[in-house]
Amino acid sequence: MMRSLLLPFVALALWAPHALALLYTISNNCGQPINLYINGVNEGSLGINGVTTRQFANNWSGFIYTDANGGDGATGARITRAGFYGESNYYYIVIDTTRLNTGVRIEPQVPINNGFCAPDMCDNGACNSVYQFPPTDFSPPTSTPPSPPLFACPGNNVGYKVTFCPSGGFPPALDDNPVAIHPNGNTAKCLDVRGNVLANGTPVQM
Repeated sequence: MMRSLLLPFVALALWAPHALALLYTISNNCGQPINLYINGVNEGSLGINGVTTRQFANNWSGFIYTDANGGDGATGARITRAGFYGESNYYYIVIDTTRLNTGVRIEPQVPINNGFCAPDMCDNGACNSVYQFPPTDFSPPTSTPPSPPLFACPGNNVGYKVTFCPSGGFPPALDDNPVAIHPNGNTAKCLDVRGNVLANGTPVQM
């Protein structure tokens, strides 16, 4: 009798965490390995074209980011962050106004619906639909999509894909003043790094 009473509870315990968890797929499109950070914790390296997944509760809130290309993972300085506020199914991007270390794209894994669940992306210094500081006050959700830089995707089973360097390489920093290098003074030619890969050892080309 005791055994038959326990079985339903065991089954519920095994099922409940999966029912309450959302899948976050995180990919690296930067052309070099990067360090992955989640809420200030270094989660290890993500290789070139690497993909990893994490499961969080429906009401999870926090940041996913990397310290690649000059970011400081410990302090959050010079970091572009993918932000989530699970209590209201909100998502957004926060950049440091002094340096854009990586581009980021957040894409809900459901179709766009009446303005909800649209992708959010910033991959250059001209992004204007971003926060300069993490928001601290969120209005309750309504039947109307919030105005950017805040996005929403209602539902209890919405997963997200977060892509670093969605354009295939690191963006110029906000404080960079690039100088064109013309081989032999020929203004019809420029010196460049191959594939826009800003890693040590990348071949240069004309």
